[in-house]
Amino acid sequence: MWTSALTDLALDNLDISDFGRWCKFGTYLKEHGEQGQITLLPPARSLLSKLQIIAFHDLILCLQRFPNCTVTKTVTDGVTCNGEYVVKWKNWFKYQGDMSNHRVKRFREKQVLQNALNVTTKRRGEETRREEKREEEKKNKDLPPTPLRGNSVSDKKKQKITDDEFFVEALKKSPAYEGINIEKELLKMDMWLLTPNGKGRKKTHKFILSWLNRAERNINTGLSRKDYNEGVGDDGKF
Repeated sequence: MWTSALTDLALDNLDISDFGRWCKFGTYLKEHGEQGQITLLPPARSLLSKLQIIAFHDLILCLQRFPNCTVTKTVTDGVTCNGEYVVKWKNWFKYQGDMSNHRVKRFREKQVLQNALNVTTKRRGEETRREEKREEEKKNKDLPPTPLRGNSVSDKKKQKITDDEFFVEALKKSPAYEGINIEKELLKMDMWLLTPNGKGRKKTHKFILSWLNRAERNINTGLSRKDYNEGVGDDGKF
């Protein structure tokens, strides 16, 4: 039974007892009838008992009150056939027809179509990505090779050595340190850094400049050649 039966105006006109009989007769017709049609033979005691009706004639009157239900007396060659009645419900296939096979078929057809669409979309996406990859590889092939950057530890060390060499050469050419043996002073620095006083110090550019400035000051002032750099810090201060 469909839920729309509760809002059907024709069914709403039935009293509650006839509405109950309408529901029960519908289940009886579904089980014993065919395509919403059934032939009733008097006295039909089983059906009378189910619908709580006493006489077969009263059963026919009850069925005639049902909406969308036709009750026809069977007549052959103008002769009534043993009081038989044919009961037929309209719109039976719409409300009670077994359409599960049809629904399953439509669902499967829709599913097959959707799967085919998904496969086609996926295939197109893969082809697009492959084409993009080929274009990118072609562009990269046409470009000149990118020089490697000094990101590794060894590259950074090489860069630092190059900077130090440039710094030393600049010191040698600078008029500010004319008369100072730069190479000799650098060797002195190395030896001093090995002493306890130089422990933990680093031979930075600032340290070298401070050392050379003191060496120049001692040369200009004529101070004795004692260890004038003893205790010198990274900032060049004693």
